[in-house]
Amino acid sequence: MAGITEDKDSLLGSKGSSAFSLEGSNSITTFTALKAQKQFHDNFSLTGIATFGNTNMSSPSNSFVDSASDVKVFKYCFNC
Repeated sequence: MAGITEDKDSLLGSKGSSAFSLEGSNSITTFTALKAQKQFHDNFSLTGIATFGNTNMSSPSNSFVDSASDVKVFKYCFNC
């Protein structure tokens, strides 16, 4: 799976206020995910999921916060 998300006035779901407001910012995140599953016996399987994302945010208006670029996220999970 792969995709693109866009957030207005936030960075990866975070919010700010007053001098650290994110109002006026625009964040674009591109991501991809991979899932694999292996059945070993009738009652045992192993599942792995890996997700990678990259985010860039434009500068908010009237804030001490600057733009953000190349914010990378890597997440993985194994489940039996």
